[in-house]
Amino acid sequence: MADTDLDLEGYVIKLIEEFASDDTWGDKNNANWQNVVDALKAKFVRACASGEILSTTTAFEIELPTEGDAFVFRFANFHSASAGSNLALQFSTDGGLTYKNGASDYFYTAETFSSVPTTNDTGGAASSIFIGSMSHAATDAVSGEVTIYTEAGRYPSLNGHSAGRISLSGNYLGSYKVAGAAANFSGRVTHIRVFSVTASQLGGGKWALYPSPGI
Repeated sequence: MADTDLDLEGYVIKLIEEFASDDTWGDKNNANWQNVVDALKAKFVRACASGEILSTTTAFEIELPTEGDAFVFRFANFHSASAGSNLALQFSTDGGLTYKNGASDYFYTAETFSSVPTTNDTGGAASSIFIGSMSHAATDAVSGEVTIYTEAGRYPSLNGHSAGRISLSGNYLGSYKVAGAAANFSGRVTHIRVFSVTASQLGGGKWALYPSPGI
């Protein structure tokens, strides 16, 4: 094995798929077997892209793979450079040349859960999709993940959650949940832009984009 250039994870996934479709082993194409295949694939899935914010920046862009209709964006320990800010994203359908930022380009419903506990509902039209609230302190960083659904000729959508010691409207909140968000335009998403909504820049954090297993 030492003198080969074998992609072990890809090889294991190939074996799993072959086993699931091999009739000599019985009916492996039923729902139960598909659940097993999806679970095993998930353990071997590799990130499409990943990165870390090492210096202050207002935004960064991620190119989505051309294959697949669903992707998971995970972020860890994001915080703003100075004042508190909201973490948001926007979609591009033209290869990253432009990003949709009209006042009603996105619609969403969301919930915030405080440590009190109190639940606050919000939603409506927006120029971006809010996925978290950031403090300027690294110790108050926010982490979470969102799933992006996109397919040619259809309206892109998103759901997900984030959590951390975050402040919103004067309350410290335990978590933020995007119950549902959809773009007010059709087309396959080619890129996403992640950014700080206010003038404050992103001060740090790690991120990764994964294909969603089973889609």
